[in-house]
Amino acid sequence: MRNVSAGTVVTVSFFLPQVAVPVVVCMLFQQILAASHGHLINHYYAKGSLLKRAKVKVFQK
Repeated sequence: MRNVSAGTVVTVSFFLPQVAVPVVVCMLFQQILAASHGHLINHYYAKGSLLKRAKVKVFQK
């Protein structure tokens, strides 16, 4: 994120504001990707922990 933020500062400082639009869109797209990956990882680990608990209960009987 730091490099994209630096890219935004450089584009706004030295170019027309229209040039900064793709850089800002890239930042927003990265946020969406990071949030969705975080959700998937949390879902994966939560599902795995439930399966582990179920297996432990089966073996304890």
